[in-house]
Amino acid sequence: MEHTVHNLEWYLEALSKEALKDICRNFDIKGFSSKNKEELVNLIVDTYFEDDTLLIKLLETLSSDHKLIFFDLAMSENNVTTFNRDIPDTLFLFYPEENEYLVIPNDVKAHFKEYIEAHNEIKDDMKQIQFYHSALNLYGFVSLKQLSKLNMKYNRIQMSESEVKTEIERLLSEYAPLIAEKSVKHRDLAEIKLDIKQLTHGRNYYEPSTLEAFLKYNDPYYTDPSQAIEALRTLLMQSVSPAYKDTYTGYLIVNTIIFGLRANDTPEFILQHIEHIENNGFLKVEDKSNLTEKINEAINDSRLWSLNGHKKEQKKTRKIVQVKQKKKKRKKKK
Repeated sequence: MEHTVHNLEWYLEALSKEALKDICRNFDIKGFSSKNKEELVNLIVDTYFEDDTLLIKLLETLSSDHKLIFFDLAMSENNVTTFNRDIPDTLFLFYPEENEYLVIPNDVKAHFKEYIEAHNEIKDDMKQIQFYHSALNLYGFVSLKQLSKLNMKYNRIQMSESEVKTEIERLLSEYAPLIAEKSVKHRDLAEIKLDIKQLTHGRNYYEPSTLEAFLKYNDPYYTDPSQAIEALRTLLMQSVSPAYKDTYTGYLIVNTIIFGLRANDTPEFILQHIEHIENNGFLKVEDKSNLTEKINEAINDSRLWSLNGHKKEQKKTRKIVQVKQKKKKRKKKK
């Protein structure tokens, strides 16, 4: 993307007077009501950079996604990235070209980077956010006990279930309401009623062999290498409407469908989701029977939430091995 990055003042000047007043209200900046637009811009800029007060307040209220994108942009050499979620007014990141490219102003970046260097614990917090995102993307729903176990396995951090709960509430505030029965579920399941205790307690979870392998799931669209999933992805990419081919939106549409594989044991809901996308003009799949077959094959090779991160074939193999082992034990008793 070609965009000359400016300071915060430049981006604020593009906002309406009412939008600037909303920023003042959200930040609890006093004395803005009678000011004109130019004065509002100056008031916001002066107050924000006066000290760390507003930055600290901002970090306390941001969702974990917004914390990570803010942190990544501050620490990156680049001031521009792609991001597909709405940005709150109080987080001074902007979509200047009205597309998916998100920009951090030069002075906002410098201010936050300076704060990070003075507060090294923020880096540890961001690593923990990535850790919890990885677990939730891999499992969908997971017990606090399992998270405690993974903290020790991957991070060498000993934490009780209560401490895990407190850390999630602090770092991933949007997940606080999703903690129940000593477990937590993915935010995409927020409106879905689940027997979360049955799904998470006493279960055998898939655990990647290394921290590096585990953290790959921090990317919500990551999947294990799979010919079946890539075959489905290829079919979907070929079916993207011409207006969205080779665009970020087109890739996002396909990735969202692929993400849905882990939450479904059968193709029905995925087919309904694709039909909805087709009705909105983003996609058109001609051969539905081939699509259904490709989805089935991809599900069979996906790490499913219902199987605590295992694949269907792996689960079957594990059960067969267990049965054989039991038979051997019975023979020894005779």
